[in-house]
Amino acid sequence: MELGFIIVVVIIFWGVLAWGFILYSHFYGKKNALTIPGAVASNLFLGNLHDIITGGGLAKYLAKLHAKHGPVVSFWWESTQVVSTYTADAFKKQSHWFNRPEFLFANLIPLIGEKSIQITNGSKGKRLRSYLDNSFTHKAVEGYIPTLLDIGQEIVDSWDKYLDGEKVPARESLMGAALKATAQTSFGDYFSDNAACRHFNELYGKTWDEAESMLTEPKKRYSDEFSDCVEKMRAITNKIALDRKINPPTDGGRMLIDEIIDVADSDEEINDLCLTYIVAGYHNSGNLLTWMTYLLARYPDIQERVYDELVTVLGKSEPFYDYKANDLKLLKHVIDETLRVSSLASFAARYADEEVEIGGHKIPAGTPVVQALNCSYENEEVFPNAQSFDPDRFDRDHIGILDFCPFGFAGKRQCPGQ
Repeated sequence: MELGFIIVVVIIFWGVLAWGFILYSHFYGKKNALTIPGAVASNLFLGNLHDIITGGGLAKYLAKLHAKHGPVVSFWWESTQVVSTYTADAFKKQSHWFNRPEFLFANLIPLIGEKSIQITNGSKGKRLRSYLDNSFTHKAVEGYIPTLLDIGQEIVDSWDKYLDGEKVPARESLMGAALKATAQTSFGDYFSDNAACRHFNELYGKTWDEAESMLTEPKKRYSDEFSDCVEKMRAITNKIALDRKINPPTDGGRMLIDEIIDVADSDEEINDLCLTYIVAGYHNSGNLLTWMTYLLARYPDIQERVYDELVTVLGKSEPFYDYKANDLKLLKHVIDETLRVSSLASFAARYADEEVEIGGHKIPAGTPVVQALNCSYENEEVFPNAQSFDPDRFDRDHIGILDFCPFGFAGKRQCPGQ
């Protein structure tokens, strides 16, 4: 009996030891594969996820990591070692990479679907982007201008009704306007109704914060409210697609929805693509408009200069013509500086297509690499006094294409909204 007990204990002991060795080899053993400085995993199974959560999210965590270790760093996402970079030289070596590491965007799958273009890699992803980008050509965007002007005038008219000193629900108004602009120019007339816009915006607002939190809490279960809101949003996009199938354009007025219907392989993919483009199109646009309105209110001298430029270039009554956009230099600089200061798109990510050397460090093929865009925005070598709001820096300072790339940097994977 005693001998049998001893044998069992020995077997368990050696089993635990072997399991520990396997875990060490699988997890920490990879640490020696890269010479890149950075964080040591603080948890055997979660890597640095807890550090990212307590550090205020991935963007803030990477900012601290880069400040401590330099322009090329590494950290652990569960059992996967991830590299992060933020300089133009590093971005240049990654500019032809297309495929995204799905695990860094897995939190969005319950919201935008498994067939979303956001996470579709390889030849299928390239084919989708090539086909759907037809809706974002210069000529196509010119056709959206009358609709955008009407929506802009709606905002002006609604804000004129507020008395001096009365609070204006700017973000709610601008998010609704961004949704209308995105949907009406790409998906038809469903969102021409303000009530429909408010309803969708409310549904989305209830899902986004929860989806974002899942980035660093991948094992957490989504709430019933989240699932209910997603189901309702999908019912809306499904209705939009079905109506468009039944009533296709007859006057040549094709939109993004028509391209999606043509290129998608299934109704599920149509729904995923529709929801992806609606959400991606209006989320950042609405937040950008909100940030820009806030910053112009804080800096009335810049606001006055922008107004003077608009009056000088466009006049007070004549219609807007696209060719004049090139003359609105200060407005363009204000938009760029707002994108930089707000850091709305704080990171991108790709898989290394082949072994590459960045900053003197070899990165093996297949390694997930984060492009810490927020760190590039705060690079003092490119943006002196980076914490200040200074639109004139884009006129005064030498800023390269890869020094500032809020819409991404990698060819066909750049945001079409640029």
